[in-house]
Amino acid sequence: GVYWDYDGDQNQYVTSSTIADELGTAFNQVGVSGELLTDWGSGRVNGYFPVGSTEFTQGTLDCPFFGHEFLVVPGFYGALTGFDGEIGAYIPGLSDWAGMISVGGYSFGASNLPAFGGVFTRLDMTFLNNWDFQIQANNDPFFDWTGFARLVYRMGGSRRRNVPDQMEQPMQRNMHIVRAAQDRVRAINPATLNPYHVIHVNNAAP
Repeated sequence: GVYWDYDGDQNQYVTSSTIADELGTAFNQVGVSGELLTDWGSGRVNGYFPVGSTEFTQGTLDCPFFGHEFLVVPGFYGALTGFDGEIGAYIPGLSDWAGMISVGGYSFGASNLPAFGGVFTRLDMTFLNNWDFQIQANNDPFFDWTGFARLVYRMGGSRRRNVPDQMEQPMQRNMHIVRAAQDRVRAINPATLNPYHVIHVNNAAP
């Protein structure tokens, strides 16, 4: 499938990132997904491709200067390009609840944020005909440990053990555009413990 995603969650990093507080914005992306469904499990791959204005920077990976500052880490706020994939198998002991364990991985990055990868695992269960439960844990070097747990009521039932039932379920993919915020870190003069102040000189000037 092909998707168009709009994410207006402008306050995601407001309490933890200065650059996100200054530049919080909405993002758009194109998503491409595919899945393989069987009576014993499933597999899927999702690609995420932000479009339009996708990132804001203070300094870059190639140029460590921002105004009169010399940066150790450039500031970054933006939507990330990447993919995720997973395989899942039904658990025999949880067959009455269509219990499935999935494991997978993902990779995301941007032009001014080095790509990073991570892994995740998720448990899916259907307690009753209309109630689905999910719990997932993720780990990567940028976001560290993250995860979610949710209970969903689906109209029309949600038993997912066979392929026809699985085909009626929505694609398992990120519902929000993956965005990252990284505040700039200035180089400190060890003698004064103050940030370096850089004066740029045009050597070609007369």
